[in-house]
Amino acid sequence: MQWMEASMLVLNYLLGGFFAGYWIVRLKDGRDLRTLGSGNAGARNAGRSLIGAVRFYMV
Repeated sequence: MQWMEASMLVLNYLLGGFFAGYWIVRLKDGRDLRTLGSGNAGARNAGRSLIGAVRFYMV
């Protein structure tokens, strides 16, 4: 069972560094989120930068 705990720790560490808001805006609009709005790559800035139904999923 220790290998499963160790693999979950590694997976969670890698997912913690993944900015979903940045990649959603990048793939949807092709824009760099860090140059829009407040310049933050967080979900709030991504929600403000997106239009329509995708904004609902960000917040």
